[in-house]
Amino acid sequence: MKDYRNLLGICLLLAVNLLLSCDTTKNIDDPNKSYFIKYYGNDGDQEGVDVAVGSDGSIYILGNTTPPGSPYGTQLYLVKTDEDGKLIWEKTFGGQYDEQAKDLELTLDNRLIVLASTKKGSAENDILIMSVSPDGAKLDSIPPIGLKTISNEEADDVANSISLTSDGFIISGTTTSVNSKGSGGILPEDTSDALQIRLNSDLTIFKNWTATNGTIGSDGSVKIYQVSPSLFYVFGYSNIDIGGNSIKDCNFWIYPLGVAGDIASGQQMYPGAVITDEKLSSAVVSPPQAGDGFFLAGTSSDPSGNYDVFINKLRKTLSFNVAADYQINKPLSIPLGKLDDTDIKVSVFASQLSGYFLLTNQKSTSINNFYLTKIDNNGGFAWSSPQSLVYGGQKNNDHVGAVAELPDGKIILVGTMSIGDEGQKKMALIKVNGEGKFLE
Repeated sequence: MKDYRNLLGICLLLAVNLLLSCDTTKNIDDPNKSYFIKYYGNDGDQEGVDVAVGSDGSIYILGNTTPPGSPYGTQLYLVKTDEDGKLIWEKTFGGQYDEQAKDLELTLDNRLIVLASTKKGSAENDILIMSVSPDGAKLDSIPPIGLKTISNEEADDVANSISLTSDGFIISGTTTSVNSKGSGGILPEDTSDALQIRLNSDLTIFKNWTATNGTIGSDGSVKIYQVSPSLFYVFGYSNIDIGGNSIKDCNFWIYPLGVAGDIASGQQMYPGAVITDEKLSSAVVSPPQAGDGFFLAGTSSDPSGNYDVFINKLRKTLSFNVAADYQINKPLSIPLGKLDDTDIKVSVFASQLSGYFLLTNQKSTSINNFYLTKIDNNGGFAWSSPQSLVYGGQKNNDHVGAVAELPDGKIILVGTMSIGDEGQKKMALIKVNGEGKFLE
Protein backbone atom coordinates (compact mmCIF):
# COMPACT_ATOMS: atom_id res chain seq x y z
CA MET A 1 0.00 0.00 0.00
CA LYS A 2 1.31 3.39 -0.93
CA ASP A 3 1.23 6.17 1.66
CA TYR A 4 0.86 9.70 0.23
CA ARG A 5 0.55 11.59 3.52
CA ASN A 6 4.03 13.07 3.52
CA LEU A 7 4.47 13.59 -0.20
CA LEU A 8 5.64 17.08 -1.03
CA GLY A 9 6.33 18.14 -4.57
CA ILE A 10 7.11 21.77 -5.27
CA CYS A 11 8.54 23.01 -8.52
CA LEU A 12 8.17 26.75 -8.93
CA LEU A 13 7.77 28.44 -12.29
CA LEU A 14 8.09 32.20 -12.02
CA ALA A 15 6.10 34.03 -14.67
CA VAL A 16 3.29 36.58 -14.57
CA ASN A 17 1.72 34.32 -11.96
CA LEU A 18 3.25 31.63 -9.76
CA LEU A 19 2.69 28.13 -11.12
CA LEU A 20 3.22 25.15 -8.88
CA SER A 21 4.00 21.92 -10.72
CA CYS A 22 3.53 18.63 -8.89
CA ASP A 23 4.53 16.15 -11.54
CA THR A 24 7.50 14.93 -9.50
CA THR A 25 7.09 13.99 -5.86
CA LYS A 26 9.49 13.09 -3.09
CA ASN A 27 9.37 12.39 0.61
CA ILE A 28 10.05 15.30 2.92
CA ASP A 29 10.66 14.37 6.55
CA ASP A 30 10.47 17.86 8.05
CA PRO A 31 6.86 18.39 9.24
CA ASN A 32 7.61 21.88 10.56
CA LYS A 33 8.27 23.56 7.22
CA SER A 34 6.63 26.98 7.27
CA TYR A 35 5.03 26.72 3.82
CA PHE A 36 4.19 23.52 2.03
CA ILE A 37 1.88 21.37 -0.03
CA LYS A 38 0.96 18.00 1.48
CA TYR A 39 -1.24 15.14 0.38
CA TYR A 40 -3.42 12.82 2.46
CA GLY A 41 -4.83 9.38 1.66
CA ASN A 42 -3.72 5.92 0.74
CA ASP A 43 -4.53 3.79 -2.32
CA GLY A 44 -7.39 4.95 -4.48
CA ASP A 45 -8.63 8.51 -4.94
CA GLN A 46 -9.12 11.09 -2.18
CA GLU A 47 -10.64 14.54 -2.60
CA GLY A 48 -10.52 17.68 -0.46
CA VAL A 49 -13.80 19.60 -0.21
CA ASP A 50 -13.90 21.82 2.89
CA VAL A 51 -11.77 22.92 5.83
CA ALA A 52 -12.31 24.21 9.38
CA VAL A 53 -9.68 25.69 11.67
CA GLY A 54 -9.73 25.23 15.45
CA SER A 55 -8.85 27.98 17.91
CA ASP A 56 -5.56 26.16 18.61
CA GLY A 57 -4.60 26.13 14.94
CA SER A 58 -5.68 22.53 14.31
CA ILE A 59 -6.82 21.94 10.75
CA TYR A 60 -9.78 19.70 9.94
CA ILE A 61 -10.27 18.69 6.30
CA LEU A 62 -13.40 17.03 4.92
CA GLY A 63 -13.44 15.19 1.63
CA ASN A 64 -14.14 11.91 -0.10
CA THR A 65 -12.28 8.66 -0.55
CA THR A 66 -12.79 5.90 -3.12
CA PRO A 67 -10.59 2.94 -2.18
CA PRO A 68 -9.98 0.46 -5.02
CA GLY A 69 -12.22 -2.58 -4.80
CA SER A 70 -14.38 -1.16 -2.02
CA PRO A 71 -17.96 -2.51 -2.02
CA TYR A 72 -19.22 0.77 -0.59
CA GLY A 73 -18.16 3.18 -3.33
CA THR A 74 -17.31 6.75 -2.35
CA GLN A 75 -17.18 7.48 1.39
CA LEU A 76 -16.49 10.50 3.56
CA TYR A 77 -12.87 11.13 4.50
CA LEU A 78 -12.10 13.36 7.50
CA VAL A 79 -8.55 14.37 8.45
CA LYS A 80 -7.08 16.33 11.36
CA THR A 81 -3.61 17.88 11.15
CA ASP A 82 -1.64 20.33 13.21
CA GLU A 83 -0.83 23.80 11.85
CA ASP A 84 2.24 22.34 10.10
CA GLY A 85 0.18 19.78 8.19
CA LYS A 86 1.33 16.81 10.28
CA LEU A 87 -1.37 14.16 10.30
CA ILE A 88 -2.98 13.62 13.73
CA TRP A 89 -5.77 11.28 12.68
CA GLU A 90 -7.86 10.24 9.68
CA LYS A 91 -11.35 8.72 9.67
CA THR A 92 -13.66 7.24 7.05
CA PHE A 93 -17.46 7.37 7.36
CA GLY A 94 -20.09 5.92 5.08
CA GLY A 95 -22.51 3.13 4.35
CA GLN A 96 -23.91 1.22 1.43
CA TYR A 97 -24.42 4.28 -0.81
CA ASP A 98 -22.06 6.77 -2.42
CA GLU A 99 -21.50 9.78 -0.17
CA GLN A 100 -20.32 13.19 -1.34
CA ALA A 101 -18.87 15.63 1.21
CA LYS A 102 -20.41 19.11 1.15
CA ASP A 103 -19.62 21.20 4.22
CA LEU A 104 -17.74 21.15 7.52
CA GLU A 105 -18.51 23.47 10.43
CA LEU A 106 -16.98 23.80 13.91
CA THR A 107 -19.49 24.56 16.68
CA LEU A 108 -18.94 26.72 19.75
CA ASP A 109 -18.80 23.58 21.92
CA ASN A 110 -16.00 22.19 19.69
CA ARG A 111 -17.99 19.64 17.72
CA LEU A 112 -17.42 19.06 14.03
CA ILE A 113 -20.63 19.08 11.98
CA VAL A 114 -20.31 17.08 8.77
CA LEU A 115 -22.75 17.60 5.91
CA ALA A 116 -22.93 15.34 2.86
CA SER A 117 -25.21 14.05 0.15
CA THR A 118 -25.88 10.34 -0.06
CA LYS A 119 -26.74 8.93 -3.47
CA LYS A 120 -29.30 6.14 -3.48
CA GLY A 121 -29.91 6.18 -7.24
CA SER A 122 -29.35 8.13 -10.44
CA ALA A 123 -31.92 10.75 -9.38
CA GLU A 124 -32.34 10.00 -5.69
CA ASN A 125 -30.14 11.95 -3.31
CA ASP A 126 -30.76 12.54 0.37
CA ILE A 127 -28.89 14.57 2.96
CA LEU A 128 -26.52 13.10 5.53
CA ILE A 129 -25.49 14.94 8.70
CA MET A 130 -23.40 13.86 11.69
CA SER A 131 -21.36 15.35 14.52
CA VAL A 132 -17.80 14.28 15.29
CA SER A 133 -15.57 14.97 18.31
CA PRO A 134 -12.16 16.69 17.98
CA ASP A 135 -10.67 13.22 18.42
CA GLY A 136 -12.53 11.88 15.39
CA ALA A 137 -15.19 9.91 17.26
CA LYS A 138 -18.66 9.91 15.76
CA LEU A 139 -21.06 11.49 18.28
CA ASP A 140 -24.52 11.89 16.76
CA SER A 141 -26.16 11.21 13.44
CA ILE A 142 -29.61 10.67 12.02
CA PRO A 143 -30.79 8.62 9.02
CA PRO A 144 -30.53 10.46 5.68
CA ILE A 145 -33.15 13.18 5.43
CA GLY A 146 -34.96 15.06 2.66
CA LEU A 147 -38.47 16.05 1.66
CA LYS A 148 -39.47 12.40 1.89
CA THR A 149 -38.66 12.61 5.60
CA ILE A 150 -40.38 15.96 6.15
CA SER A 151 -43.46 15.92 3.93
CA ASN A 152 -43.45 12.47 2.31
CA GLU A 153 -42.57 13.99 -1.09
CA GLU A 154 -40.41 12.02 -3.49
CA ALA A 155 -37.54 14.26 -4.60
CA ASP A 156 -33.86 14.46 -5.37
CA ASP A 157 -32.50 16.58 -2.50
CA VAL A 158 -28.89 17.82 -2.57
CA ALA A 159 -27.18 19.68 0.27
CA ASN A 160 -24.94 22.72 -0.31
CA SER A 161 -24.05 23.97 3.18
CA ILE A 162 -24.99 23.97 6.84
CA SER A 163 -25.07 26.98 9.18
CA LEU A 164 -25.32 27.34 12.94
CA THR A 165 -28.46 28.92 14.41
CA SER A 166 -29.30 30.00 17.95
CA ASP A 167 -30.99 26.68 18.64
CA GLY A 168 -29.46 24.26 16.14
CA PHE A 169 -28.63 24.23 12.45
CA ILE A 170 -30.06 25.05 9.04
CA ILE A 171 -29.22 23.29 5.77
CA SER A 172 -29.18 24.95 2.36
CA GLY A 173 -29.61 23.02 -0.86
CA THR A 174 -31.73 22.18 -3.88
CA THR A 175 -34.64 19.88 -4.51
CA THR A 176 -36.41 18.58 -7.60
CA SER A 177 -39.74 18.77 -5.77
CA VAL A 178 -41.35 21.71 -7.59
CA ASN A 179 -45.05 21.14 -7.00
CA SER A 180 -47.06 24.35 -6.51
CA LYS A 181 -44.05 26.65 -6.62
CA GLY A 182 -45.38 29.30 -8.97
CA SER A 183 -44.85 27.32 -12.14
CA GLY A 184 -48.25 28.25 -13.55
CA GLY A 185 -48.70 24.68 -14.74
CA ILE A 186 -45.54 24.71 -16.84
CA LEU A 187 -43.87 21.98 -14.79
CA PRO A 188 -41.24 20.91 -17.35
CA GLU A 189 -39.61 24.35 -17.02
CA ASP A 190 -39.46 24.20 -13.22
CA THR A 191 -36.42 21.97 -12.69
CA SER A 192 -35.37 22.69 -9.09
CA ASP A 193 -36.23 24.81 -6.07
CA ALA A 194 -34.30 26.14 -3.08
CA LEU A 195 -34.29 23.80 -0.10
CA GLN A 196 -33.86 24.83 3.52
CA ILE A 197 -34.10 22.26 6.31
CA ARG A 198 -33.94 23.49 9.90
CA LEU A 199 -32.67 21.19 12.65
CA ASN A 200 -32.65 21.31 16.42
CA SER A 201 -29.34 21.07 18.29
CA ASP A 202 -29.75 17.28 18.61
CA LEU A 203 -30.07 17.05 14.79
CA THR A 204 -33.81 16.29 14.87
CA ILE A 205 -35.98 18.10 12.33
CA PHE A 206 -37.46 21.46 13.37
CA LYS A 207 -41.22 21.18 12.98
CA ASN A 208 -43.57 23.58 11.17
CA TRP A 209 -40.92 25.04 8.92
CA THR A 210 -41.39 25.80 5.21
CA ALA A 211 -38.83 23.70 3.38
CA THR A 212 -38.81 25.00 -0.20
CA ASN A 213 -39.00 28.21 -2.21
CA GLY A 214 -38.76 28.85 -5.93
CA THR A 215 -40.41 29.81 -9.19
CA ILE A 216 -40.11 28.47 -12.72
CA GLY A 217 -36.58 27.68 -13.76
CA SER A 218 -33.67 26.47 -11.66
CA ASP A 219 -33.43 27.75 -8.09
CA GLY A 220 -31.18 26.82 -5.18
CA SER A 221 -30.04 28.04 -1.78
CA VAL A 222 -26.29 28.13 -1.06
CA LYS A 223 -26.00 29.62 2.43
CA ILE A 224 -28.42 30.78 5.14
CA TYR A 225 -27.56 33.07 8.05
CA GLN A 226 -29.73 33.76 11.07
CA VAL A 227 -29.69 37.51 11.79
CA SER A 228 -32.25 37.57 14.63
CA PRO A 229 -34.44 35.04 16.47
CA SER A 230 -37.16 35.47 13.85
CA LEU A 231 -35.24 36.43 10.70
CA PHE A 232 -32.95 34.53 8.32
CA TYR A 233 -31.26 35.69 5.12
CA VAL A 234 -31.03 33.17 2.29
CA PHE A 235 -28.31 33.52 -0.36
CA GLY A 236 -28.72 31.42 -3.47
CA TYR A 237 -29.32 31.59 -7.22
CA SER A 238 -32.34 31.65 -9.50
CA ASN A 239 -32.77 31.08 -13.20
CA ILE A 240 -34.84 34.20 -13.79
CA ASP A 241 -33.94 37.68 -15.00
CA ILE A 242 -33.45 40.68 -12.75
CA GLY A 243 -37.07 41.68 -13.30
CA GLY A 244 -38.15 38.34 -11.91
CA ASN A 245 -40.46 37.45 -14.79
CA SER A 246 -38.70 34.95 -17.07
CA ILE A 247 -36.32 31.99 -17.02
CA LYS A 248 -33.74 33.28 -19.47
CA ASP A 249 -31.05 34.51 -17.11
CA CYS A 250 -29.44 33.09 -13.95
CA ASN A 251 -28.57 35.50 -11.15
CA PHE A 252 -27.70 35.48 -7.47
CA TRP A 253 -30.85 35.35 -5.36
CA ILE A 254 -31.37 36.89 -1.90
CA TYR A 255 -34.51 36.67 0.21
CA PRO A 256 -35.58 36.71 3.89
CA LEU A 257 -37.27 33.95 5.86
CA GLY A 258 -39.53 34.49 8.85
CA VAL A 259 -39.86 32.43 12.00
CA ALA A 260 -41.69 29.64 10.16
CA GLY A 261 -39.51 29.69 7.05
CA ASP A 262 -42.00 31.81 5.14
CA ILE A 263 -40.76 34.28 2.53
CA ALA A 264 -42.17 37.80 2.44
CA SER A 265 -43.75 38.76 -0.89
CA GLY A 266 -41.65 41.18 -2.92
CA GLN A 267 -38.65 41.09 -0.61
CA GLN A 268 -36.18 39.57 -3.05
CA MET A 269 -33.06 40.77 -4.86
CA TYR A 270 -31.20 39.35 -7.86
CA PRO A 271 -27.56 40.54 -8.03
CA GLY A 272 -25.99 39.91 -11.41
CA ALA A 273 -25.90 41.11 -14.99
CA VAL A 274 -28.42 40.76 -17.80
CA ILE A 275 -26.18 39.37 -20.54
CA THR A 276 -24.26 36.81 -18.46
CA ASP A 277 -25.34 34.01 -16.10
CA GLU A 278 -24.30 34.42 -12.46
CA LYS A 279 -24.38 31.47 -10.06
CA LEU A 280 -23.61 31.95 -6.38
CA SER A 281 -21.04 29.62 -4.85
CA SER A 282 -20.07 31.14 -1.50
CA ALA A 283 -21.43 33.67 1.01
CA VAL A 284 -19.67 34.87 4.16
CA VAL A 285 -20.42 37.31 6.94
CA SER A 286 -18.35 40.44 6.46
CA PRO A 287 -16.67 41.40 9.77
CA PRO A 288 -16.45 44.99 11.09
CA GLN A 289 -12.91 45.47 9.80
CA ALA A 290 -14.17 44.75 6.28
CA GLY A 291 -17.42 46.67 6.71
CA ASP A 292 -20.32 44.88 8.42
CA GLY A 293 -22.56 42.94 6.07
CA PHE A 294 -22.29 40.00 3.70
CA PHE A 295 -19.90 39.16 0.89
CA LEU A 296 -21.05 36.91 -1.96
CA ALA A 297 -18.98 35.32 -4.72
CA GLY A 298 -19.75 33.04 -7.60
CA THR A 299 -19.16 32.51 -11.28
CA SER A 300 -20.32 34.52 -14.26
CA SER A 301 -20.47 32.95 -17.72
CA ASP A 302 -21.00 34.59 -21.10
CA PRO A 303 -22.85 33.05 -24.08
CA SER A 304 -19.55 31.62 -25.37
CA GLY A 305 -19.00 29.65 -22.16
CA ASN A 306 -16.14 31.76 -20.78
CA TYR A 307 -16.14 32.13 -17.00
CA ASP A 308 -15.35 35.02 -14.67
CA VAL A 309 -15.84 35.69 -10.94
CA PHE A 310 -18.80 37.83 -9.87
CA ILE A 311 -18.95 39.47 -6.43
CA ASN A 312 -21.64 41.24 -4.45
CA LYS A 313 -21.27 43.01 -1.11
CA LEU A 314 -24.31 43.87 1.00
CA ARG A 315 -24.87 45.93 4.07
CA LYS A 316 -25.59 44.24 7.42
CA THR A 317 -29.33 44.99 7.67
CA LEU A 318 -31.13 44.54 4.38
CA SER A 319 -34.05 46.66 3.24
CA PHE A 320 -34.29 44.70 -0.05
CA ASN A 321 -33.78 47.91 -1.94
CA VAL A 322 -30.96 47.52 -4.44
CA ALA A 323 -29.85 51.15 -4.25
CA ALA A 324 -29.54 50.98 -0.47
CA ASP A 325 -28.24 47.42 0.02
CA TYR A 326 -25.70 46.89 -2.77
CA GLN A 327 -22.20 48.12 -1.89
CA ILE A 328 -20.42 46.14 -4.63
CA ASN A 329 -22.00 44.34 -7.58
CA LYS A 330 -19.63 43.50 -10.41
CA PRO A 331 -17.53 40.95 -12.29
CA LEU A 332 -13.80 40.86 -11.50
CA SER A 333 -12.66 40.34 -15.12
CA ILE A 334 -10.67 37.22 -14.22
CA PRO A 335 -10.21 34.92 -17.24
CA LEU A 336 -11.10 31.53 -15.76
CA GLY A 337 -11.51 29.84 -19.13
CA LYS A 338 -14.23 27.44 -20.24
CA LEU A 339 -14.93 25.56 -17.01
CA ASP A 340 -16.90 22.33 -16.77
CA ASP A 341 -19.96 22.09 -14.50
CA THR A 342 -17.93 20.17 -11.91
CA ASP A 343 -15.40 23.03 -11.74
CA ILE A 344 -17.82 25.86 -11.04
CA LYS A 345 -16.79 26.71 -7.49
CA VAL A 346 -15.61 29.84 -5.73
CA SER A 347 -14.60 29.73 -2.07
CA VAL A 348 -14.35 32.95 -0.03
CA PHE A 349 -12.92 33.63 3.42
CA ALA A 350 -13.08 36.98 5.23
CA SER A 351 -9.61 37.92 6.49
CA GLN A 352 -9.14 38.79 10.15
CA LEU A 353 -7.37 41.98 9.04
CA SER A 354 -9.45 43.20 6.09
CA GLY A 355 -10.53 42.02 2.67
CA TYR A 356 -11.44 38.58 1.37
CA PHE A 357 -9.42 35.62 0.13
CA LEU A 358 -10.92 34.14 -3.02
CA LEU A 359 -10.11 30.65 -4.34
CA THR A 360 -11.47 29.23 -7.58
CA ASN A 361 -10.59 27.03 -10.55
CA GLN A 362 -8.83 28.37 -13.62
CA LYS A 363 -8.61 26.39 -16.84
CA SER A 364 -5.64 26.98 -19.13
CA THR A 365 -4.84 24.77 -22.15
CA SER A 366 -7.52 22.32 -20.93
CA ILE A 367 -5.87 21.87 -17.48
CA ASN A 368 -7.50 23.04 -14.23
CA ASN A 369 -5.43 24.70 -11.52
CA PHE A 370 -6.04 26.57 -8.25
CA TYR A 371 -6.44 30.35 -8.62
CA LEU A 372 -6.00 32.50 -5.49
CA THR A 373 -6.35 36.24 -5.03
CA LYS A 374 -7.36 38.71 -2.34
CA ILE A 375 -10.10 41.30 -2.77
CA ASP A 376 -10.04 44.50 -0.74
CA ASN A 377 -13.03 46.02 1.04
CA ASN A 378 -13.95 48.07 -2.03
CA GLY A 379 -13.96 45.15 -4.44
CA GLY A 380 -10.52 45.78 -5.96
CA PHE A 381 -7.50 43.49 -6.00
CA ALA A 382 -5.55 43.74 -2.74
CA TRP A 383 -2.33 42.19 -4.11
CA SER A 384 -0.20 43.75 -6.81
CA SER A 385 3.04 41.73 -7.07
CA PRO A 386 1.52 39.57 -8.41
CA GLN A 387 -2.22 40.30 -8.40
CA SER A 388 -3.07 36.59 -8.19
CA LEU A 389 -1.36 33.23 -7.89
CA VAL A 390 -1.93 29.91 -9.61
CA TYR A 391 -1.08 26.55 -8.04
CA GLY A 392 -1.22 23.19 -9.77
CA GLY A 393 0.36 20.83 -12.23
CA GLN A 394 1.01 21.15 -15.93
CA LYS A 395 -0.27 17.68 -16.73
CA ASN A 396 -3.31 16.76 -14.60
CA ASN A 397 -6.44 18.55 -13.46
CA ASP A 398 -6.63 19.98 -9.93
CA HIS A 399 -9.86 21.11 -8.24
CA VAL A 400 -10.37 23.62 -5.44
CA GLY A 401 -12.15 22.88 -2.20
CA ALA A 402 -11.91 25.80 0.24
CA VAL A 403 -9.70 28.60 1.51
CA ALA A 404 -9.20 29.69 5.13
CA GLU A 405 -6.91 31.78 7.29
CA LEU A 406 -4.93 30.52 10.27
CA PRO A 407 -4.76 32.51 13.53
CA ASP A 408 -1.25 33.69 12.62
CA GLY A 409 -2.45 35.16 9.30
CA LYS A 410 -1.12 32.42 7.03
CA ILE A 411 -3.43 31.08 4.32
CA ILE A 412 -4.42 27.45 3.78
CA LEU A 413 -5.93 26.04 0.60
CA VAL A 414 -7.70 22.69 0.43
CA GLY A 415 -8.66 20.76 -2.67
CA THR A 416 -7.87 17.84 -4.91
CA MET A 417 -4.62 17.44 -6.82
CA SER A 418 -3.71 14.74 -9.32
CA ILE A 419 -0.20 13.39 -8.93
CA GLY A 420 2.08 11.04 -10.81
CA ASP A 421 1.81 9.71 -14.33
CA GLU A 422 -1.42 7.91 -13.47
CA GLY A 423 -3.05 11.10 -12.20
CA GLN A 424 -4.21 9.59 -8.93
CA LYS A 425 -6.32 12.07 -6.96
CA LYS A 426 -5.18 13.12 -3.49
CA MET A 427 -6.58 15.42 -0.81
CA ALA A 428 -4.22 18.40 -0.85
CA LEU A 429 -3.36 20.98 1.80
CA ILE A 430 -1.36 24.04 0.76
CA LYS A 431 -0.02 26.51 3.31
CA VAL A 432 1.29 29.90 2.13
CA ASN A 433 1.97 33.26 3.72
CA GLY A 434 -0.52 36.12 3.93
CA GLU A 435 0.30 37.13 0.35
CA GLY A 436 -0.15 33.64 -1.07
CA LYS A 437 3.56 32.90 -1.43
CA PHE A 438 5.81 30.09 -0.25
CA LEU A 439 8.56 32.50 0.84
CA GLU A 440 8.61 35.51 3.14
